[in-house]
Amino acid sequence: MVAEEQVCVIFAGVRGYLDKMVTSEISKFEAKFITHLRTSHVSLLEKIRKEGKLDPADETNLNTILDAFIPDSGCAMKQ
Repeated sequence: MVAEEQVCVIFAGVRGYLDKMVTSEISKFEAKFITHLRTSHVSLLEKIRKEGKLDPADETNLNTILDAFIPDSGCAMKQ
């Protein structure tokens, strides 16, 4: 996994998106999320790679992406 993908996955973790997910599902989430980013959000990944950081607009974009992705990810959530 390249650095810009790591940034996005770590962002999901530190921002609490994975808190309600069943722990055993996190690796499944990671694989699906990276695939989703590679296919639907290439420009965001390229921007992160080029700039080497997340600016506030990138954070907002990632929040929006995660809010839409997680409910449809097929990953089991804690009750």
